Amino acid sequence: MRNARVRLVSTKLVRSPCSGTDDTYALSPCDQLSLTTATARASFWKQRFDTTALEKCLELVLEDLPFLAGRVLRGKEPLMKVRVARLADGDVLGITLSHYGMRWPRFLAHFAARYRQAATGIEPAPELLLRSVDRSGLSSAGLATELHEEPFGLSKALPAVKASLGDYCRAASVLLRDSSKKKDLVILHVPQTRVKQLKADVFGATKDAAITTGDVVQALAGMLVNAASGKPLLPEPPKYQVVLVQLQGVHPAYFGNSVHLLPVQLPLGREAPTGDAYLSSLAELAALIRTATKAFRAHPEASVGALAQLEQLVQTPIHRMLGWLAGHRLPYATCTTNYIGHLPADKDLDFGFGEGPVAMRWLVTPFGSDMAVIRPAMPPFSEGLFCHIPLSAHKARRLQRHPLLQALAPDARFLGSQA
Repeated sequence: MRNARVRLVSTKLVRSPCSGTDDTYALSPCDQLSLTTATARASFWKQRFDTTALEKCLELVLEDLPFLAGRVLRGKEPLMKVRVARLADGDVLGITLSHYGMRWPRFLAHFAARYRQAATGIEPAPELLLRSVDRSGLSSAGLATELHEEPFGLSKALPAVKASLGDYCRAASVLLRDSSKKKDLVILHVPQTRVKQLKADVFGATKDAAITTGDVVQALAGMLVNAASGKPLLPEPPKYQVVLVQLQGVHPAYFGNSVHLLPVQLPLGREAPTGDAYLSSLAELAALIRTATKAFRAHPEASVGALAQLEQLVQTPIHRMLGWLAGHRLPYATCTTNYIGHLPADKDLDFGFGEGPVAMRWLVTPFGSDMAVIRPAMPPFSEGLFCHIPLSAHKARRLQRHPLLQALAPDARFLGSQA
């Protein structure tokens, strides 16, 4: 591959045949905050895609789901991109999609069904297709109706979203710092045997059978991020770790992202384990994540309130919102963790080739600073988990030298340039 050459054959912007230049689509608050992050899948097939059928497929998909025809960055970047790479032994199909429109694998099944229709002229079965929904449907008022809860009033709202001069300076400092420092995506492979052992060790320390694998690995990932940054391993008040959880009561027809940033911290007055008590710290943090998650899910009104606060934020002018976040949220968040423990099988992924893909890969980008995404490992690596953390070279070296890894996951291995 050292002397391999890649040639761009063609590029084209495909527009929805039913959309006009003045068409707009209302977005939910979750959409507006996740609009500029992207999720992607690439699949390798020992077949050739018909590019004419693929173009027609895209027109059909945009007719079905017109909000995907939108563009960002002053109209320069489409919310969805499709690429076919022709190799000697087959084609790679890559799809990049704004995170606000993400619902794998249902979207791929829809895409494949429309491709077969474009290639053969045969209408797909209706159950294979997604239907377009009102993007503004994910609102606090709508969710309250769905959950039979009272909408949150002003008493449940955030404090006034205002920013001082110092807050604006902090926001500018954060933007300059993040744009000027190069970060690499550090990938740590944790074998499944180690994941199971850590969960067993946490149960032995807490005797709490409700603690899940997700709780344990998010606790581990949070401690890894903090270790790399030289912070205390556990979030002591007023600091907290942010854990991503799904909002409750979202209508199943909603096509997109609906997560809540759940704060997790040590209770006031409780001291964190000291010294090299890494297992005790892991067990403590995993138990806190489970307690916070359980409390959030036990109270439907919490999801309504979370969405109401999100609406309040996105209705604020962006400069003020960034200043408020820089002054009132970012200083207290030690890290953010997102656990994707189960990737559903790509059912009905039939492009008419008579066989499935040889390989499938996933990616979410960009990652925020002090963030870790944990997802299942992929071949050729053994069963287990990948922990993705964006780190500067200095922080990556600090993490590699930290005794935390040797104590909790001595068989974990760094991949790529950090190996």
